Amino acid sequence: MVERRLFLAVPLTDLARDLLSNVQEKLMPVYGGRGRTRPESMHLTVKFLGPVREDQIPALTAVVRDSVQEILPFQLELDQLTSFGNPEAPRIIAVILKPIESIRFLAEQVDKACSRVGFQLEKRPFSPHITIYRPKRPGKIEKKHPVLATSIPVKELVLFQSELKPDGAVYHVLESFPLSGHDGKELETGNETGN
Repeated sequence: MVERRLFLAVPLTDLARDLLSNVQEKLMPVYGGRGRTRPESMHLTVKFLGPVREDQIPALTAVVRDSVQEILPFQLELDQLTSFGNPEAPRIIAVILKPIESIRFLAEQVDKACSRVGFQLEKRPFSPHITIYRPKRPGKIEKKHPVLATSIPVKELVLFQSELKPDGAVYHVLESFPLSGHDGKELETGNETGN
C-alpha cells in the first residue's frame, strides 16, 4: 500500500513570508546560507501525521473537515525568535506567534479528531511556531528577540504532502478545510485580541 508523508498546517501570507525571509537574512552571519527554510515552504504546522496510507486519507479528511467547520477564522501575529535544542548549537530556529489561545484550541480539536481515525494524540502541549532555519553549524542567537509584527489570518487548515528531496522537502496541497464557524464562543477571547 502506497504511503504519503502528511501534515496539517496553516498557510502564511506573502507578507509574512517576506518578513521571515528578512529575519533569515539577519541570521546568515551566525548560521550561514545553508539550512534556511525556503519562503514558499514556510507554514505553521498544526499536526504532523507522518506516513499515511492512501486508504486512510478519506476518513482523515472527513474528521478534520468536521473538526474545524464550527471554528471561526481568527488572526495571529508574528512575535519573537526562539530556538530548540542546545542554545549554542540549536536544531531549529523559529518564530513564535501570539495569541496562542485560538490556535491552541484549533490544534486540540484537530488532534482529537485525528485520534478517532487511528492517529496518536500529541503528548506535549501545542507550541505554535514557524521554523525558519535548521542550522548546519553552531551559533547562538538572542532568544526572545522581537520580530516585526504582522497579522496572519487563519481562515483555513491545509493538508500537505511532504516530498523529501536532496535539497529539502517540497510540499504539495492535497486538501483545504475552511474555518467557517458562526458561533465559536470558545474563541471570543482570542478573536478580540487578534482583531
